[in-house]
Amino acid sequence: MSAISPREASDTKPQLRFSIVTAVYNVARYLDEFIESIEGQTFPREEFEVIAVDDGSTDESLAMLRAWEQRRPGLVTVVTKENGGQATARNIGTKLARGRWVTFTDPDDRIAAGYFLEVAMFLEEHPTVSLIATNRLILNDSTGIVTETHPLKRHFRHGNRLRVIGHYPDYFHGSAPAAFFSLEEVRRQQQEFHSSVRPNFEDGHFCCHYLLGIERPAIGFVATAHYHYRKRQDG
Repeated sequence: MSAISPREASDTKPQLRFSIVTAVYNVARYLDEFIESIEGQTFPREEFEVIAVDDGSTDESLAMLRAWEQRRPGLVTVVTKENGGQATARNIGTKLARGRWVTFTDPDDRIAAGYFLEVAMFLEEHPTVSLIATNRLILNDSTGIVTETHPLKRHFRHGNRLRVIGHYPDYFHGSAPAAFFSLEEVRRQQQEFHSSVRPNFEDGHFCCHYLLGIERPAIGFVATAHYHYRKRQDG
């Protein structure tokens, strides 16, 4: 898929459980690990999709994505665009998404094998949840070692929990890559990522507005769903 072509509204394919929308720009050296972590999911592959939006990469990222799409045509959709930033890439991918829940996994990070399965089980137990927050572990770029040292690890110290923001105001979650949003709610609110939010609060801005659009927002903190957040040496 070399151009932006949203699926027709009349598409008869059943709705998937999850959509990964990933904005890709010059991350070729990390893509193999990202792809392996998606391929290694214990959750049924036919119940999720990956929409990879290449934002004008100048390295081998696009070629690697296209090769993946050819290997997994039912799983992966690749879209290309001129470089315009992460926000515009994510917004394009969201328009194409078909999952009931959408997440914005970064392509230089990884997810644990049971990631989707743990989120799915939590959703079944807590159908009123508004947003899922997953447990970010730190992936050291130079050593490959994963440690539970994220500054917000306290949010997960009691295990898997549902937190109503009105009762737990200090349990806000502002990372879009390590979160799952109701796609129906995102579209109802017409939420988008804004490239004007700089230098680094784009995710928090999106999460804030999404939660403010819900009358009684509740966040599911899923300690057992491990997101490997890479601390890159290049910053």
